[in-house]
Amino acid sequence: MFPKKTILIISLVTLAGCSSNQTATTDYKLCHKLATTPSWNFNGDARRAEVKSRGLNCRDYADRIDAEERAIALERAGATQINNTTTVYKPIQRNEPDYCGINKYGVKIEC
Repeated sequence: MFPKKTILIISLVTLAGCSSNQTATTDYKLCHKLATTPSWNFNGDARRAEVKSRGLNCRDYADRIDAEERAIALERAGATQINNTTTVYKPIQRNEPDYCGINKYGVKIEC
C-alpha cells in the first residue's frame, strides 16, 4: 500500500494541474478562450481577472477570432471557404437616351 505522504503528494500534484493560472497565456489566446468558452467555464473567472489585470481590450482581437470561428464552423459543416471580395453591380439604366440619332432597331431618337 501507498504511504499517506505519497497519496498526499499525488493529490496535490493533481490539484495543481487543474489550477487556473493564466499568467503564461498569450493575450490573444486569453481573449480567444474567453470569447469562445461558456461563461460558466471553470477557468472563466481567472481569465476575466487576468484580462483585467493586464488591461487588455479583447475587442482588438474580435475580427480575428470571428474569422477563425467561422472557418472552423465551415470546416465542421463540410463546406469550402469562399473568399469572394469582388462586388458585382448592375449599371443604372437611364430613361433618357445617351445619344441622338437612330438606334439599333431603326428608331429615330431626337434630342
